[in-house]
Amino acid sequence: MNVYGPRQDYHGAYIAVIMKMLDAIDKGESPTIMGDGSEAFDFVAVEDCGLANVCAMKSEAVDSFYNVGTGKRTSLKELAEMLIVLTGSKQPIKYAPRSQATLVRNRIGSPVKASKEIGFTSTIDLKEGLRRLIEWRASHKAEVAARRAAVGLPA
Repeated sequence: MNVYGPRQDYHGAYIAVIMKMLDAIDKGESPTIMGDGSEAFDFVAVEDCGLANVCAMKSEAVDSFYNVGTGKRTSLKELAEMLIVLTGSKQPIKYAPRSQATLVRNRIGSPVKASKEIGFTSTIDLKEGLRRLIEWRASHKAEVAARRAAVGLPA
């Protein structure tokens, strides 16, 4: 599903949504949502992705595919609201026109098969994962700036 966490890649429209919102908040700006904020995704912490891999390696399952996610729907508006609260930002959400080229408007996976077959269930809820990410970013400012610069974004 939509993986987030420390050292996250800034490439891609969906991949970097959390990082882009946090960058804006760090600069004292509003987090921007393209569209009305109703698009929704299944955000999963990178630590849970690591756990899913360990579960898969320990299991007897072979030649199968699994959704690695929480199974929980979070709209972009809900995400931005969470980030505003967690960071203490006073800026409102800014909405901008969405490109009609956007392909995926909702992506929420079912974790049932992964739970049954490899024993994986996500352990980090979104609010806790975002809190950890915000703390990591605060203690790794130079690394975050270098990652932004690597994709041509201002530090």
